[in-house]
Amino acid sequence: MQETTKALFVPAYRGAPVEEITITDWTQYNELVEGTFDIVRSYVRSIDFQLEEISVYVNDEGLLFNLPHNPRASWWTDRRNLVGNAVITGGADSEGNTLDVPEGLVDLINNENQQWLDRRAAQVEGLRNGS
Repeated sequence: MQETTKALFVPAYRGAPVEEITITDWTQYNELVEGTFDIVRSYVRSIDFQLEEISVYVNDEGLLFNLPHNPRASWWTDRRNLVGNAVITGGADSEGNTLDVPEGLVDLINNENQQWLDRRAAQVEGLRNGS
């Protein structure tokens, strides 16, 4: 069993930077998403164009509590309405253990100084608003 998991913390507020973090205990997910978490599974293409499985942890009741839309987290999934803070990790291994966030995804965000992600987030906002 893996003791720590490398992840990305994606705040709902677009002015706050995406941060690399280390998860040491599953309760951190609840703290970071400010409530009970749910997991959205997805696949992304990393900077080297490899298809990577990811897990996006979000507040399970975020829509009920009217948490703010998180277009940066929404960009990485096929769902365009993720709300509240999000935590992105890798998928799961054959035993169900959470894997580290793919390095290619971390590189993509770091190499583009997050401007790329902010442009994509604006696109998601447009799709969500019907523009």
